[in-house]
Amino acid sequence: MILFERSFAYAPLQVWSVMVDPDLWSLQTTGFRPEVGCRYRITHPAILGTRLLGTGDCTVVAADPGELLSVDFVRTVREGDPARWTISHRLTAAEHGTTLTTYLKGVDINDHSEKVLMRIVTDSTARSAHLLEEWLANRYRVPGEEYGGGGGI
Repeated sequence: MILFERSFAYAPLQVWSVMVDPDLWSLQTTGFRPEVGCRYRITHPAILGTRLLGTGDCTVVAADPGELLSVDFVRTVREGDPARWTISHRLTAAEHGTTLTTYLKGVDINDHSEKVLMRIVTDSTARSAHLLEEWLANRYRVPGEEYGGGGGI
């Protein structure tokens, strides 16, 4: 399922270079590298009213710079089977920049805990996309733009 889609006025490799910086993400991340096979951990407060604990183990399963970042995610739980998802971020060149589409696969929509987690992931992805736009603007600022453009005095 498509979780989120947003366009940016930057080239796919520019979006990629900022998007893979875990400081941008709203979850605490330990050990992430945008390389296939990289295993890392995310930490988030436990979600009250669910069976989900506050950690998830992740493995990068696709990392094509400027095109695709895909991660297998296993969320630890108090009881039952863990949530096992694949989260993919696809970058597509568009006429005036890049479209970022985030896909989510494996969500059990009949599991209350996973529906709650999906909502949190959706909100987190939206916040990260907003920050991504700000970081892109700061990193790739056009000289003179900060003074209103035009290059005048």
